[in-house]
Amino acid sequence: MPNLRLGPVIVPVVTPYDGDLIPDYDAAESLASRFASLGITVFAAGTTGEMPLLMPDEKRRLVESFKKGAAGRVPVLAGSGWPNPYMVLEEARILAGAGADAILVPPPYYYPVPQYSLVGFYQWIARSIEVPVLIYTIPSHTGVEVSVETIAALSREDGIIGVKATVPDILFQARLIRQVKEENPSFHVYSGLDALLLLNLSLGGDGGVVAGCNLTPKLHVELVEEWRSGNVRRAERLNRLINKISWVLEPARSIQGGIKTILSHEGLIPTDNVRPPLPPEDEASRRLVLERWRESGLRDYL
Repeated sequence: MPNLRLGPVIVPVVTPYDGDLIPDYDAAESLASRFASLGITVFAAGTTGEMPLLMPDEKRRLVESFKKGAAGRVPVLAGSGWPNPYMVLEEARILAGAGADAILVPPPYYYPVPQYSLVGFYQWIARSIEVPVLIYTIPSHTGVEVSVETIAALSREDGIIGVKATVPDILFQARLIRQVKEENPSFHVYSGLDALLLLNLSLGGDGGVVAGCNLTPKLHVELVEEWRSGNVRRAERLNRLINKISWVLEPARSIQGGIKTILSHEGLIPTDNVRPPLPPEDEASRRLVLERWRESGLRDYL
């Protein structure tokens, strides 16, 4: 297994579409290049990138576009999540073949799944593909929580190198970092929420896989730099700015649509289109999001 240098900030990049809801691969390449120039690892087809709404071949082409844009400066990650484990395995192999440096995998959803089955699932995936796996627990979307104990057990497995925990429970995050780092200090523990990026770092975690970085990559990078330099008060001030992102996006009809509204307004992607069943933004939501964007002071960190 390659020893990946993932870095403290990973951006789950939005998937840009043209007017016909077809992925715009040139725009995707441009986004990846923009983030890579700042040293930010790029993640194709995450939740923010509409993972369950993309076809496997579209994900493959996104990975290829991200690889071209990243140009070797940062790793390229990709997400694969389906109720059927065999579909996950097939797609993960396709994405690895396209150049993905690691695959983030949420647990299979639809049926209730006991934790011991999750252990077997992740072991099977990790042993069946040639790139590393990161566990992706996001119970608000999958209905399946990967427990701290399960993650800790899997942290000892070859081929499983980290976890993205999109769980707003601070106690969960603290217990996860403490227990997993005791099992394997080199295992990557990332928060999946912008508001918990600084908390993750302060508790000994590795950083965040954070949607707001689509909008303020310079802010996220600066926060980490200030924290690592010991400038805690400055990092806390920057963290308060990061917390404004949720306020900016609050009027949006979806997180994906709100981020795309701003990026399309700034000329970075062609449209703010999202795929059904996500609701498209309307004029009222666009207007309110852009008003808050202008008022927030965040544009300086775009």
